[in-house]
Amino acid sequence: MPTIIDIEIRACSDDRDGRTGADFRVSSNTEFQKAIVYTLGFRCRKSETRIRRAADRYISGDFLDSYQSAQMRIPPFGIVCVNLGDCVMGVHVRLSGGMERCRVTVFTPDKKPKINDDDFFKSEDIYYGTAVIGHYQTIRIEELKGDV
Repeated sequence: MPTIIDIEIRACSDDRDGRTGADFRVSSNTEFQKAIVYTLGFRCRKSETRIRRAADRYISGDFLDSYQSAQMRIPPFGIVCVNLGDCVMGVHVRLSGGMERCRVTVFTPDKKPKINDDDFFKSEDIYYGTAVIGHYQTIRIEELKGDV
């Protein structure tokens, strides 16, 4: 069964210093381990939330403060979620099989879904995809099988 991953920002909040934190959620039909949270590129902790199973999906998430990112491995993808501030999150996907084997779609309520097939780049024989989502948007990462 191909892997399907949905990532969304659930809530945003400001702290006393004026920084905006983002509470994000990841759901996948493939089992994965807790995310590792980094601050300015330095590992600071493992995700504080547990992974739960609801029907055929595995669901987890965490709160990212400003300057924090969360890295997780959901086979066959590597995913990094970065809090860009102002309730905006960058989602970066490492594609082991090339961009022909993956589709990245951004969903916005009351709008047509946007397929992000122009935001791929190759570095040292590895393909990467990137997208930016805001509050109320969802990004779907799908593993494609066979010819595209």
